[in-house]
Amino acid sequence: MIKKKVLMVVTNVDSMNGVNATSLWLEEFSIPYIEFTNAGYEITVASPLSGKSPLNPNSLVEEIPAVWQSLTGILEATEKLSDAVKDEYQALVIPGGHGPMFDLATDELLASTLKDFMEKINLLSLYVMVGSTGSGSFS
Repeated sequence: MIKKKVLMVVTNVDSMNGVNATSLWLEEFSIPYIEFTNAGYEITVASPLSGKSPLNPNSLVEEIPAVWQSLTGILEATEKLSDAVKDEYQALVIPGGHGPMFDLATDELLASTLKDFMEKINLLSLYVMVGSTGSGSFS
C-alpha cells in the first residue's frame, strides 16, 4: 500500500524588512495539519533553511486550542526543503501569514517543486492559505 504523504512548506521569516513582526499564522498551519493527519496522511513540514518557523505573534490569540498548541513544537525543527523534495507527496500545503511573502515567494526550489508536482500528477493538489504567496513564478 502506498503511503499517503503531504508536504507542508513553511516560512523561516520572522519580520517584514527587519521591522514588523510577522511569520507563519498558527491557524493556517494547524487546521490543514490536523485535517490531513486525521485523514491518515503522513506529513513532512519543511522550510527553505530548516529549523524554526516562527509564529506570527498576532496569530497567538488569548485562548489557543490545545491541539494547536501541541503542534507548535513541530515548527521548532522543520526539515530542510531541499531534503524533503526527494520524497513523493500526494499534496502540497503552503500555510499563510505574511512571512511566506519574504522567502517562499522567491524560493527557486519551491517554484521548481511546484512545477514538477504539476507535471508528475497533471493536477495540482495545492492548498495555499490566505496571505501566502509561495507559488511565486513557476512558468
